[in-house]
Amino acid sequence: MATFLWRVHLRMCKKSGADGKILPYISVFTTYPGNWCGNLCRLDPSELFADLLSFPNITYSDICFMHTDADVDGALDAFTRAWPRIETLQFVSRPALAHELWRGRRMRVNSLESLACLARRCPRLRLLNLEVDFTSFPEPVPSAKNELMHGRSMVLRVAKSQLKTKTNDYLVALARYLASIFPGRTLQMIESEHADQNGLLNTVDMTKPREKVLSERLRAEHVANTHKRRATNSIFSPRPRPECTKYTAGAHVASIPELMLPIMQQLQETAGNRALVPLTVASRFLGAIALDVLWESQSNLVPLFRVLSRVVLRDHVSIRVAGIPATQLDFKLLTVDGSKQVYDGNTKTFKMDYTLSDAEWKRLQVYASRIKDLDDSTLPDDAGYVSIDHSLLKAALQCGPLLPNLHSLYGGDHLDHFFRALSIRPEFLARADKIRHEPVASVIHICDLEQRHCLGTLFPLSRVRILTLEVDPELAILPVLRELESLESLSLAGVGEEPMTASKAAPAPGFRALRTFRIGAPDDLHSAALLLRKLSTEMLRLDELSVMGWSNENDDQAAALDFYAAVRATCDPDYLTRLSVTTGVVDTLPASELFADLLVFPNIETAAIGILHEDADVDGAVDLMTEAWPKLVEIYFVTPPVITLELEGQAQPQTGMHCGTLQALAPLARRCPRLELVTFTALDMTEVPAPLEVAEEEQMLDRRVSLYVLETEAEDGAVERAGAFLASVFPPETLVSVQTKSKAVWDRILEARLAKFQD
Repeated sequence: MATFLWRVHLRMCKKSGADGKILPYISVFTTYPGNWCGNLCRLDPSELFADLLSFPNITYSDICFMHTDADVDGALDAFTRAWPRIETLQFVSRPALAHELWRGRRMRVNSLESLACLARRCPRLRLLNLEVDFTSFPEPVPSAKNELMHGRSMVLRVAKSQLKTKTNDYLVALARYLASIFPGRTLQMIESEHADQNGLLNTVDMTKPREKVLSERLRAEHVANTHKRRATNSIFSPRPRPECTKYTAGAHVASIPELMLPIMQQLQETAGNRALVPLTVASRFLGAIALDVLWESQSNLVPLFRVLSRVVLRDHVSIRVAGIPATQLDFKLLTVDGSKQVYDGNTKTFKMDYTLSDAEWKRLQVYASRIKDLDDSTLPDDAGYVSIDHSLLKAALQCGPLLPNLHSLYGGDHLDHFFRALSIRPEFLARADKIRHEPVASVIHICDLEQRHCLGTLFPLSRVRILTLEVDPELAILPVLRELESLESLSLAGVGEEPMTASKAAPAPGFRALRTFRIGAPDDLHSAALLLRKLSTEMLRLDELSVMGWSNENDDQAAALDFYAAVRATCDPDYLTRLSVTTGVVDTLPASELFADLLVFPNIETAAIGILHEDADVDGAVDLMTEAWPKLVEIYFVTPPVITLELEGQAQPQTGMHCGTLQALAPLARRCPRLELVTFTALDMTEVPAPLEVAEEEQMLDRRVSLYVLETEAEDGAVERAGAFLASVFPPETLVSVQTKSKAVWDRILEARLAKFQD
């Protein structure tokens, strides 16, 4: 089951935008005995790890084999063939259990023959960790000189290898075989948990013939043991000799930033920041990585300004307000030591001017440049508020962007005072990007558009990739956003809360890098259509367009038609693959008329349709969309929560709101070969259609579909007919699961479906 989960996880990564060309690290485990163990044992590594082999740029991999009789030789061959840039490859097997030993099952280990694939592959390999069977070995691997990896320098780490009982001839032959795979000095060390192997192989000189080296090593060990026995019997202790520093795998790992970074991140997660503090002074290399981890995410900027020696935190500050007699403010303040402030109630600033020296700014940037995520939502509710002296902020911002590498910004109550000093007010907005597990978006609201340049003094706008904003009715923010050449994802909120005029959004090209555009719960689809048309005078190459929510309760279908027409006029049909839209609330139109403008996008893979009106033609919509979108993978038809009406003192459910009948599934019998998920809020089974007659060549036998239906009601007589109809739409093994709250009803339907196959 675990293997199935990580394969599904990798596929979801690809769908959500994870590029297989840039994924560098991967760590997985196979399933545990008792969960499909027999099936896994029969799987070829190229089939079992097919999804892993699709990432060509893996540099670090840790594979844990949890099942017995695993084909570890085939796995090594498959991984080294698919991952030419691999630098660290580790195979780990769990200990065999008692009942497995009783049944004769063993955890498989790699044979010496499996190492032959490394003779011509993986030129960047630096660490190979696996368990090797030394009971037998093949002949040396013949290779041409131009095929040998002379530029490689690696460590081979093996486990549970007993060489103590082997003869000298065996060791000589073993050395010859290893020399044919790892020529010259390419094999720096062979590590093992057993001292006999360390003594025989760890100091082998790869430039000399292996048989000569091993015989010299044995002779040297004999001489050393003889001197040790003589020293024990002598009254004089031998003169101590300085020990030479040996190359270790630990030192090698500690010299690779790509490995130390995830190790320190895991250490921070498990033991906290205190565990990383000693590493900041261990060495310049480790200290730099530790500081990157410690400063990457911050909840406020108080620690940043505390690195300056003359900045202090005053617990109780009393500040006199100019122009208001007998008035003072008490709060915590981060300010410069020895300064005196007078708060001017008219200009709302502290009357104090000073600058940061070049040395202070340089020290501030050592830590500020490491901050990538500024989010105060992680602070507890009872955390104290600390104000930062406005003059101190002004002095820092005058030197340049304070946070040059910031990519994620979310400000709440604790950062409110700081943002107000920059004319920026944070807002708590529903962030749709959290659902897709993307990086936290920048959630900001610019109060004074005339001072929007203050945002640029906080961090370089040119580097913003993901942004969430509350839009203004005049759309004066659009010209600013068009200048962001790196902006890939934009989410806008507050659309339609006030009448939208778009008076300050002159038509102009822009948003050439934008791939994801979302409008959160618009109050008015006409305003959403106007916003979409004002984005750019050029067609947008959007990969995702999402407009979801239940707040447009006054919209009719004319507003929906206006918005769909704007989608067609704005989005390039060759690029759009994910689409989420809602209908109007008032009136009803045939699906062919309502969704006509959305059917021109042939590459839709994921579609979510919010049905907000009663008596919607959902069956017709499914028929049209499955024909227009042949590449569909996931499709959702959802309705808002059930609304209850107070009639004569009793709550009555709203009627007429449904998401189709069983007939809606009929088009799926012959269409959408890539379909994986179909979702309905409800299916009406009042009338069950007759089973379909589908020719064998038209059946989608390679498809695996999951069906999600929130609620279903069916009479006893309709259950058997529903099972027969479902069997005609989804042949055996094509319907993998049905998730529903009406489990009792669907269990009987699925039983009737299986009985139909047995007949």
